[in-house]
Amino acid sequence: MNHAPFRKQNAAFTLIELLVVIGIIALLAAVSVPAFNRMVKAAALSNAGFSVTDQLNLARQTALSRNCSVQVRFYCLPVSGNPSNSAPSDYRALQIFLDNGKTLEPLGKPVYFPSQIIIAPNTLASSIMSTDISMPETTPGNGDFPVGEYGTNYRYRSFYFKSGGDTDLPDSQDKLVFLTLINKTDKIVDNGMPSNYITIQIEASTGRVKSYRP
Repeated sequence: MNHAPFRKQNAAFTLIELLVVIGIIALLAAVSVPAFNRMVKAAALSNAGFSVTDQLNLARQTALSRNCSVQVRFYCLPVSGNPSNSAPSDYRALQIFLDNGKTLEPLGKPVYFPSQIIIAPNTLASSIMSTDISMPETTPGNGDFPVGEYGTNYRYRSFYFKSGGDTDLPDSQDKLVFLTLINKTDKIVDNGMPSNYITIQIEASTGRVKSYRP
């Protein structure tokens, strides 16, 4: 008696099963992508906060160790991603300089914040933008220091750490000196601020730096 050879049938997904799998993948993507974006933004904000506090602490320590003044400049530059010759509009970098009494000497290159991280222009969030604080906005003069690809297409606000570690900023309880870092793409939710930010305070009389985060 002849028997037909046995043929193993290959298992396959049905159309319904494929649609279910695709639906699950789409659901996971919808949930995870926003969370990932929030994580990336939070990391960028943290990096900017560390950069600012590190540079301020370095400036103070240098002033103490070298017994001289150190200037800190906050740079207003064109919007990140725009041509370098665009009008400056965002404070998003800083640099420190050793002052030997005659000239300024850069202590390293400018430190740029991650893309879209800026100093909040709101004076309630960043008192360094207020006329009450002695940090007026200044334009570079002839022979001033270039800032990367922007050359001298920038504005800046500056202050000094003095040789004793204190600053030339106003020392008053009603004139606290601080700046707030935000991601400019975040939605404003309260008091002109997004839900995630970092505020950095500089104690005028001691030069000590403190940071706060909600």
